Amino acid sequence: MSTGTMRIKKSAKAYIERFGISVIELRPNDKRPAKDWSVYQERLASSDEVNEWDDKANIGLVTGKQSRIAVVDCESRADAEWFWNERAKTPTVVKTRRGYHLYFQHVDGVGNAAKVKDEKGTPRYDVRGEGGYVVAPPSEIDGNEYEYVFSLKLIQPEGLPEFQPEWMPKIYGNNGHTNEHKAIANGVAYISKIRAVSGQGGHNDTYRAACVLRKSGMHEAEALAAMFEWNITNAEPPWSTAELLHKVKDAYSA
Repeated sequence: MSTGTMRIKKSAKAYIERFGISVIELRPNDKRPAKDWSVYQERLASSDEVNEWDDKANIGLVTGKQSRIAVVDCESRADAEWFWNERAKTPTVVKTRRGYHLYFQHVDGVGNAAKVKDEKGTPRYDVRGEGGYVVAPPSEIDGNEYEYVFSLKLIQPEGLPEFQPEWMPKIYGNNGHTNEHKAIANGVAYISKIRAVSGQGGHNDTYRAACVLRKSGMHEAEALAAMFEWNITNAEPPWSTAELLHKVKDAYSA
């Protein structure tokens, strides 16, 4: 077993044993899951399961209630600094390929969101909560290693600042009233368990996922953002942008 392999599997087991955080196997040099990971939203992987990972696998941390963490994903240093100064600070920050992950303690009702805007309408960050996951150190993609800032490694989730629900976008249903964040979280969590495989009813499964988001109260634009994230991890092979846009529009015009 190579040093790199030992490091990845040792780190994966540490996330489980030291912090009680659920881990999943990601494809080598990639952020996509190696296999269906829905079971790890309900339980932790065993040491034997981690030992069976590909020798070049990356590590994913399941966010939400199982791991008790929520993560703010900023695509640039500027956006991370904005969140740090305008929203909240946290002792656990990870440098990613292009930006930073800021870790918080998960609270009920927090799901996933893409391109959350600031008060001026500028997209600033994504959120990973119930039904989501993030790439974790010491994973590596295209020669860029995910690593902790401040020389601090992940601390117990209960020691992190709580994620504030107001950091999520407000979603409006057909009646014009704000729906509970929990309804949205449930929709995103539900579709995380839907997989679309080409030649095995993938079109119908993708349409069904989009319909779930519509019924949860999401606006079409928010549903499209959620489906883009779902497409990366749950569609084999992923749909093109044009195909996915068409499927979401079909679901919202039904």
